[in-house]
Amino acid sequence: MPPPEPVEFFTRPDHPRHVQFEILRLFFAENLTAEALARRFGIAPSSVYGLVSEFRRLDDPATTYFVPPDRRGRPPQAVSAALRERILELRDRQLSVPDIKAQLDAEGPAAPGVVCRIDPLRSCGFDPDC
Repeated sequence: MPPPEPVEFFTRPDHPRHVQFEILRLFFAENLTAEALARRFGIAPSSVYGLVSEFRRLDDPATTYFVPPDRRGRPPQAVSAALRERILELRDRQLSVPDIKAQLDAEGPAAPGVVCRIDPLRSCGFDPDC
């Protein structure tokens, strides 16, 4: 099914969450009555009141109506305690992040990007972007 035209997307919502959002927006922002909304969306006025009541009980409506995008890709791997200590030792010697990466690669294979996402450096007051 092709995506809806932009005008149709906003004037004729078809996803249930989008319909709920539009009902709530019209109720609160445009001051439409539950009866008018019920006629417009083909539902009972009590359904509008139920939706409004449920909305008012939410701590953070944004988490209900706006879902953050999925994170794609591999999850970051944890840095072992030994690797963390070695990185801090190299950082104490004033080595830059590229130099630390080169040293770790010379000592054996390190996970790609491990030095670039060093939380141990940040937690110890170092800026790995320097």
